[in-house]
Amino acid sequence: MAKFLKWWMAFFLYTLAVFRPAFASGYKVTSYQLYLVHPQPEKAIYQIRKLAAAKQGYTLFLQNSQIKISVPKVAAKSTLQKLRGLAYVNDEVVLSSDVGKTVLSLQTKLSVKKKYLQDLKAIFEESDLNETLEMEKELSRAIQETEQIQGQIQKHQASSQRVLFSVSISRDSQANHLQKRHYSPYRWVNRLGIANIYSK
Repeated sequence: MAKFLKWWMAFFLYTLAVFRPAFASGYKVTSYQLYLVHPQPEKAIYQIRKLAAAKQGYTLFLQNSQIKISVPKVAAKSTLQKLRGLAYVNDEVVLSSDVGKTVLSLQTKLSVKKKYLQDLKAIFEESDLNETLEMEKELSRAIQETEQIQGQIQKHQASSQRVLFSVSISRDSQANHLQKRHYSPYRWVNRLGIANIYSK
């Protein structure tokens, strides 16, 4: 039994080294951080919650003047436009990470684990009474690890299909006249408000 486990560990490491993909794409996790200024933050929060529901999304977090919403990836662009028009945008940050390599690595591990589990079950059926307890422990551990890998894959896949918006709202009674804003592809231009100065 011990020799079998050592052989399988060596085979597992060899498989990861040889068959692990050199690159991957298609699993990007994107999130936005918006810092808004509004004369009535409570009203803005209410409108953001309605917006999330209208986009088939939901509220993940809500506390005072901070809210986090999640929407399907296909609705991200229109949601961002609505949020920009809701109040004056003091700052905006976009965060994006590609988890494709992680997903493919996990899928490789999962394939190897499933084969290992299948072989363990075959050996378990032929094992004698002295090996039964040890085999049961190894089967239980392998099943648990397989389920954990499946859960990680599902989590990454689900995250890549949705976009998170984290919105912080500051109160300013003079914010109404600032709501109209011009956007530049360069973040530093938006932060300094240069585009807005020359558009007046």
